[in-house]
Amino acid sequence: MNLTSSEQKALNRIGIAGFRGVRASGQAKKPWLAEFTHKGKTYYGGCYESAREAAIAYDNLVIKVVGDKAITNKKLGLFEENEIEKTDLSDYLLEIAGEFILYLDKRKSKTGKFLEFSKAKLRKKYHLKKYGKSFYI
Repeated sequence: MNLTSSEQKALNRIGIAGFRGVRASGQAKKPWLAEFTHKGKTYYGGCYESAREAAIAYDNLVIKVVGDKAITNKKLGLFEENEIEKTDLSDYLLEIAGEFILYLDKRKSKTGKFLEFSKAKLRKKYHLKKYGKSFYI
């Protein structure tokens, strides 16, 4: 993929959400916010349940305000249109896995200790903003 220098700089500044123009909103139900600043004015695209939905909203908003020359997540290659449905499903499955792990964490074993599965630190740590808990997968 051939990126201009400004697009490469934008790609280097991607935050924790993994998308340009997306940040944590601080809300439990819709934890991702789409926003950007252009010529000193901040534009808000709303809050969303997934970072991908917020990224799509950002792309639409920045094109509307800046025009076709705007740097979007799609131009940076961070997602493609046919990939959206698949990622929403993976976000949903990740949420289900998190709820299951929280359930196991609250459940006591017969000896009164937490289940070993809930204590195991495996390969990757995820944080559920919705519940304020971290879990490992």
